[in-house]
Amino acid sequence: VRSNSLKKQPNEICFPGGRIENDESELSAAIRETSEELCLDPKNIAIIGSSDTLITPFNYMIYTFIGILDNYDYTFNNEVREVFTVPLSVLLSQKPLCHRINVSLKPSNDFPYHLIQNGKSYKWGKGVYPVYFYKYDDKTIWGITAKIVHDFISLLKQKETK
Repeated sequence: VRSNSLKKQPNEICFPGGRIENDESELSAAIRETSEELCLDPKNIAIIGSSDTLITPFNYMIYTFIGILDNYDYTFNNEVREVFTVPLSVLLSQKPLCHRINVSLKPSNDFPYHLIQNGKSYKWGKGVYPVYFYKYDDKTIWGITAKIVHDFISLLKQKETK
């Protein structure tokens, strides 16, 4: 759970993560951020795979990796308020609540309509963005974090059926 002192998304449930530095790969950034946020030696982070890369409606690209933390004693830095775990069996047996958010494009006031077919009459696309919710004890995992969980659980279930 993110610290309540953070400016962006305080108190929200999320996985470790953050910006990729200029000289590092996506995987290196994931290991560095996990190590920093959870006060864990990088040698104790075993990456076993990756999942889908997510692009949010706000144009953030999120690279997801799946790993195991060895000898983790639930320590964390000041970016984190709390760490908790959810048994995989709970996530595998739970059907998440799913709501949808309507997403639409709205060009800025200075958009050059004169350069496109149909000008101001152009029909911009609309879509829906699924928002998942998982409940565990008094916690609600939702948003991008729940999307990552949902994709991972879907991947596990696909492998089970093969």
